[in-house]
Amino acid sequence: MATKAEPKETAVQEEKKPAKKLDMKEMVKIRLSKDRSNNADLFVGVNGYTALIKRGVVVEVPRYVARVIERSIEQDQKTADMIERISRNDL
Repeated sequence: MATKAEPKETAVQEEKKPAKKLDMKEMVKIRLSKDRSNNADLFVGVNGYTALIKRGVVVEVPRYVARVIERSIEQDQKTADMIERISRNDL
């Protein structure tokens, strides 16, 4: 006799669960990585909020600013990956 398999938890299922609404103005701590090729401070300007963020130091910024920085870093990585694939002719 066959038994029903229980559904596995997936990221998609977890996203459908009601989530606590985040306060986007809440201050959160971030630290930007610092290395030899990228050690310049980062200027951020989002909806009238501006800051010059020092790399390698923990700083507090509004959550919405942290999310913009996070998305920018992710996009930079995707761009670097694409450039690498193009240079190897792996399109």
